[in-house]
Amino acid sequence: MTNDQRRTIMSEVSISRKKGMEREGQIHSTAILKTFIKEMTLLPKSIILDLGCICDSNIELFTHLGCKVFVKDLLNANARTWADSGGMGEISVDEVQIDFEYPENLFDGILLWDIFDHFDFEDARLLINNAWRILKEKGWVLALFRPVNPTPFNTITRYRIVSLGEIRYETLPLIIQRNKIYYNRDVADLFSDFSSYTSYILKNRWREVIARK
Repeated sequence: MTNDQRRTIMSEVSISRKKGMEREGQIHSTAILKTFIKEMTLLPKSIILDLGCICDSNIELFTHLGCKVFVKDLLNANARTWADSGGMGEISVDEVQIDFEYPENLFDGILLWDIFDHFDFEDARLLINNAWRILKEKGWVLALFRPVNPTPFNTITRYRIVSLGEIRYETLPLIIQRNKIYYNRDVADLFSDFSSYTSYILKNRWREVIARK
């Protein structure tokens, strides 16, 4: 896909979403989405795994860009458990199956949006190790970490791509336990096996990370 084709698709998506989105949430800038999308569209048929909350419009976007998208919503599995209980109590991440049933070296890119904060460091390390296993050589990972003191700190957030430089943060009506606050050293430890990683603190104090295997 050429740069002109990529820009045309993203421009059309951005205009349609800004006109048609009537969802609760705030739009914030992103420092690394443009790089991630560029890398995915440089390949003839990139394969992407999204481990965050399901967002149909994001899947549609990556599909239009020529990518094949797999989705494994780790937290939604527990959201169903929460709903089955009548909406009482908090969602637990203890029963999430962190081990993925995917072949090794399958994915060109993996999205890990608002996932790590709901796991303790040991489980987060297991999660990133499994992501490493199924990621191709020179594949990319994009991750988001919450601020140290966000408000509210224990809600589930879905991220809807608005444009190459903007993401809408949509708070879902579910409560989940937050098991870990990630500081600089924790993030560095998680991505220590990657050949490179870059971390940004955004204006809304969330941390974005992009890493390459």
